[in-house]
Amino acid sequence: MNELEKLLKLFNKYKKSNHVNFNPRQTLSVKINNINYYVCLMCNNNFETQVVLLDENNNLIQNILKTEGKTEITKLQDKLYIFKDDYAYIYDINNLKDNPKQIFLGDFDIQGICSNEKNIFAYSIKKDNIIEYDQDLNIIEIYENPYSKENARVSLNLACNKEKFFSIPIMPVEKEHYFLMKKYMYNIKKDLAEQNDLIHSCTFNYDENTLYISMCNVIWIIKNGKEFSYLHFKNSTITTVFYDNDIKKLIINLVEIKNNQFNGNIIKLTDDEINRNSIQISNDHKMFEYSENLICDKNLNKTRH
Repeated sequence: MNELEKLLKLFNKYKKSNHVNFNPRQTLSVKINNINYYVCLMCNNNFETQVVLLDENNNLIQNILKTEGKTEITKLQDKLYIFKDDYAYIYDINNLKDNPKQIFLGDFDIQGICSNEKNIFAYSIKKDNIIEYDQDLNIIEIYENPYSKENARVSLNLACNKEKFFSIPIMPVEKEHYFLMKKYMYNIKKDLAEQNDLIHSCTFNYDENTLYISMCNVIWIIKNGKEFSYLHFKNSTITTVFYDNDIKKLIINLVEIKNNQFNGNIIKLTDDEINRNSIQISNDHKMFEYSENLICDKNLNKTRH
């Protein structure tokens, strides 16, 4: 059995046990009374969006907040953050039934939120800046978008390790970088090049110094900036991935749409499962050159705030 067959077997095992009838958009773990649960931003078959609490088997435990429009979630220490429109809602993870603290953020139109052990980072579409917040959502610093030009704005996804954040455009900025990306994917596997264009999300494994970048149905795994592998889910769409450093698992949100119904799946892979089932990429593909063109972790220019 080759590595791809192992991955498909693993995926089918999770699909049977963790099938859900909604579209999971983001999922992260929380610990309540020493028991692991999961907070999920989901859209049901009636296209209603809400943040919910799930158990290990994806059973619904509690509805936390109904939302409309653009919504994103993250966590920091013992707090859950729900970003919605111009507001953020801060919940005490140990008392999710209590009313949240509501913070007015302003007209930032935020996306691509990530957090490390100290701060929260968010990309503002409206301002085209990256905003660094403390745990009370006070602005610490605002950074310029390193990819935008005078005549074009480039939307970003963000990831962070313990020290800094990474800004990753949803697709390569320059045409030559886009064609380079397509060429490398085609050399690896024709299906990858045909099915994947935009970056959906990115996330970072602190202990393994590994960056995960998800597209439509592939997750690129970049370890130590030079070791490359991938996971391919050719029959599903990946909405987001999140490496949860608290539980040391990669949480993958997947969805299929059949007969106008969501066929969702939330997979949680340990480091060992990822290593066993990922497909290695040889150095002949020069993926490091591609990643250098894609990922910016330099000291970004600060802007006044």
